[in-house]
Amino acid sequence: MRQDDNGNQFLVKTAESAGPLAALQTKLEMRDHKQTYWVEEIKASPGIYEHFKGKLYEVICVARHKDNGTKIVVYRKLYDDFAVFWQRESEFTEWVNRGDYQGPRFKLVKEF
Repeated sequence: MRQDDNGNQFLVKTAESAGPLAALQTKLEMRDHKQTYWVEEIKASPGIYEHFKGKLYEVICVARHKDNGTKIVVYRKLYDDFAVFWQRESEFTEWVNRGDYQGPRFKLVKEF
């Protein structure tokens, strides 16, 4: 993440682990300017989330793939047919840039 001297925050880069991001943070901080950089790990946990398009979902659990350990978010719609889905945690928690919106794909509304 980056914060400019006006307090605006921007996503700089995403990665599966913090190691490459910490190296990038160090490199960017060596520049001579007023920007602030930090690495932020975003995790999913059981609770109610709002999708960036406005619909509500419930995260049931965060599971792990049995072969490679990838974290998988298991969640369901809180409307229509209440269908259950799964998505890699890195995708569930990623930032999106769509039209006028820049922010998380899912925003936590209520944690269980």
